[in-house]
Amino acid sequence: MNDTPCERLRDPHAFLDAEELGHVHATIEDLKRDRLWPNVSSVLRHGVFHVTGVKGWAGIKEAGSILPNDGGRTPMFEKSPRCRGWSLGGVCLFDFESPCIELVAKQWELAARYITLHPGEPDLTEEERVQNTIRTFSDPDYAGVPYRPVFIVQFEDRDALPGPWEYWRSVGDGVCPNDCVPYVECWHKAPMPLSAATAVHVLRQSAKQREERWRTYGVDESLTLDAA
Repeated sequence: MNDTPCERLRDPHAFLDAEELGHVHATIEDLKRDRLWPNVSSVLRHGVFHVTGVKGWAGIKEAGSILPNDGGRTPMFEKSPRCRGWSLGGVCLFDFESPCIELVAKQWELAARYITLHPGEPDLTEEERVQNTIRTFSDPDYAGVPYRPVFIVQFEDRDALPGPWEYWRSVGDGVCPNDCVPYVECWHKAPMPLSAATAVHVLRQSAKQREERWRTYGVDESLTLDAA
């Protein structure tokens, strides 16, 4: 069982050669102009966080916990049943604290698709991509129509959670498994009480305007939030 973060994740040289590291450092400079990255490089670098949509948030509030999907709920993404979290019976989480910032930045493009609930796998048609998200639109061209909110539940104190945990590991000599987001994904193999969360962030995006609205709420305050 990989119940603690891999220490090598703190060393960018353990996974990146000099050329890759140079590219990543250039990427970090570019990301400073990304509207979402400042929240990642500061706020979400503490603890772990779970991302969900409108239906997921309603279920979390009703249960008072984030529950592992045992197959009784419709998965948020078509690929979910093939992901490691599903097979482990765990809650899928992002861990941007344990890895060095270089590894977080390396995975940012992929991770951001999940954080905005729009993985956009290249083998899907546009219609399938839309169906594969919790976003709904009243305008078929998506022009200026707000996306429905994304809820990001953050847990800064891992010791407040019961466990057990499963953390990312490479397969063999630096080979990344393809059933998760490498380096930055982990899993909690038990319900996660909402009372242990430290904040709930709500992200809204506008399609063509490419604007993000990020709001942070305390846990008690967040219980009044709905899909509106």
